Amino acid sequence: METKKSKKKLIFLIVTVVVILSMLGGVLYYIFKPDAPIDVTVINPERKDIVEAFETSAAVESESQGKFTLIEGVSVTDVRVKVGDIVKKGDVLAQFDSSTLSSALSQKASDMNKAQKAYNDYLAEVKKAKSDISTYEQKIIQAQKTVDELEKEVDSQKTQIAESSESSQAAEDRLADMTEDKTLAQRIVSFFKGDDSALNKLISILDRIDSSTNVDLSSMMSYSLTDSAQAKLIQAQLDLASLKITKSLLESQSQGSLESVYRSIAEYAKKSYYASKDQIDSLKYGWKAAQDGIVSEVNIKAGESVSPDSRSVFDVSMLIDSVTSGTTDVSSILSSLTSQSKSGITVEYYPLEAEFIIGQSDIANISIGQEAKITTASGTELKGKVSFISAVAKKSSGLDLGSLLDSSSSSSVTGVSAKVQIEKPTRDVIIGLDVNISIEVNRSKNAISIPVESIQYDGDQPYVFVVKKEKKKFFIYKQNVEVGLFDGSSY
Repeated sequence: METKKSKKKLIFLIVTVVVILSMLGGVLYYIFKPDAPIDVTVINPERKDIVEAFETSAAVESESQGKFTLIEGVSVTDVRVKVGDIVKKGDVLAQFDSSTLSSALSQKASDMNKAQKAYNDYLAEVKKAKSDISTYEQKIIQAQKTVDELEKEVDSQKTQIAESSESSQAAEDRLADMTEDKTLAQRIVSFFKGDDSALNKLISILDRIDSSTNVDLSSMMSYSLTDSAQAKLIQAQLDLASLKITKSLLESQSQGSLESVYRSIAEYAKKSYYASKDQIDSLKYGWKAAQDGIVSEVNIKAGESVSPDSRSVFDVSMLIDSVTSGTTDVSSILSSLTSQSKSGITVEYYPLEAEFIIGQSDIANISIGQEAKITTASGTELKGKVSFISAVAKKSSGLDLGSLLDSSSSSSVTGVSAKVQIEKPTRDVIIGLDVNISIEVNRSKNAISIPVESIQYDGDQPYVFVVKKEKKKFFIYKQNVEVGLFDGSSY
């Protein structure tokens, strides 16, 4: 029995020791296990040309446009192009009904003649106003004498039959403003005090008076007057006021304050006539492309004609009234008339260009005539040349690749405006859309090159890891290097 127990204790002890040794061995292996090998990719340096390029993006635009605009009243018989068509110099774009051309030009001629006549008439009125002022000055002197003599016969205090009212005060202020004689205005209004109907009529008459009015307050008032000294006095005072108002109107008219308005309208009408005449001369043989280009807009179709817009009707009187009302400037009115007709065809003439900004660090490396590579949004690569570099620096809110790589660049790049001319543009070069531009600025031929990801840095010092085989073993060590040009993927 004792023997069996001894054997069990021995087996238990052995198992326990084995378990403890196994655990201890696991711990020791975990602590002292060798590091796993590091996976590395070994790249052999190669010799190739390293090209450094200035890269940016820019919107495409045309060097010039052909804008063909249809004038009112002309009928379209044939439209031969659509948006996106590439046209050659001399290609016919559209044709028109020649029978409608003469009537359209006649209307422009009529507008020009009316505007010129209105201008000449206004100048004549100004000249006459200047000569009439001295005549009315003499009439006013004589009328004042008559009023002075009648006032001696009349006791003015007895004519004040009522207290002043709002109507009398308004009439007095208005009359004093127009005659520039407050005393005369007070005396005339004092006669009508207590008669608000007459005062309101006087105010209404004064408000309607302008430079075309024949001012005669006595007749315009139609007020019944007796044959008394007081009646003769008020008659004389009204006549004097009429003369002073007329003189004031003549002085205002003689200044010719609206001469520039009439002149602007006449010049606009003349310019519009000759522009239309040139248009109509071209319409006789149809619209033709002046250069090679691409059609960017077509908003006419065969069988249609442009009807005058009610806003574009040329009316000299309407224009003058709009300006003299004080609410509209003549230039804005004429500008709106000029921009009314938008029916026609637009051709973007070749060459097409892309404008961009050259930063300070690249100015010395780019020159006119330098070749460029243009890449469209669809990936098509085209050739181009630098066609323009401004002589004046400007600021741009855009960023190019060079500015992004240059830590010293600010958010507003200072540089100069430049343009690249696109040679033989294809249909995927679209006006207004961006293309990518790449211009070679430096090249190192047959240079030792390594990928950018192989370069490491210790502070400002670049280095690489070099693999070397010694005694059938490979060793890796650190090697400082000097880098030169960067082409976007390799140094």
